[in-house]
Amino acid sequence: MTPALRAIDVKKSFSGIVALDNVTIEVAEGERVGLIGPNGAGKTTFFNCLLGVLRMDGGKVELAGEDVSRLPVHRRARLGIGRTFQRIELFPDSTVREHLLIAERTRRGDGRLWKDLVGLGRPKADEIARCDEVLELLGLADLADEPIERLSLGKGRLVEVGRALMTEPKVLLLDEPSSGLDRAETAALAQTLGEVQSQQGFAILLVEHDVEFVSTFTTRAYVLDFGRLIVEGPTREVMASDEVRTAYLGDLEVAE
Repeated sequence: MTPALRAIDVKKSFSGIVALDNVTIEVAEGERVGLIGPNGAGKTTFFNCLLGVLRMDGGKVELAGEDVSRLPVHRRARLGIGRTFQRIELFPDSTVREHLLIAERTRRGDGRLWKDLVGLGRPKADEIARCDEVLELLGLADLADEPIERLSLGKGRLVEVGRALMTEPKVLLLDEPSSGLDRAETAALAQTLGEVQSQQGFAILLVEHDVEFVSTFTTRAYVLDFGRLIVEGPTREVMASDEVRTAYLGDLEVAE
């Protein structure tokens, strides 16, 4: 079966310093895969290469078997790559529903996004219905008209997920989604993500420092070190390996 996402021999350097050295990964349809490693290992650079934010020096990115390596960010998004950010990226002075509406307009590519940004676009009934469907899915329906700045960080993370889901992703790239969340909020986020994924069937590639989150949420994991993949395999085996535990996890215990 063709993977939902495949990156082959991805290379990237900055001023002669190698950030990614022939990195190859695969994520199957509906799979949850973790990408871990210390700060500076190249995880965010790799995400940006997958999205087209950075141009690779070599290698290839395939989405559902289609080579998207030369496509710009918006084309990759419309073909099915969604993303959330480590630092929450939400628009002030707008409501929860408006965040999703902008994402829906972007997905459709109907040329009316600029009207939304200056307050001139009037949403159609089907656009509102689609936004409300995703809000209901994420348990945010009662917050649809709430100003974004009034939300907790945990709810803000869910809005980011909702915005990504509006693009109907084949693959959802999650960049440190638990950042700033407490244990209860992280557990709630993981549960919601799992429920939504089971309904919609998209794949997930997760970059995360929360060891327990990675261990309980993903089935396979890759480990980056100075831009090179050093370990890959079932998540529990990867986390339990002496090399990984010593170099990246220290004395942290993987949840049983």
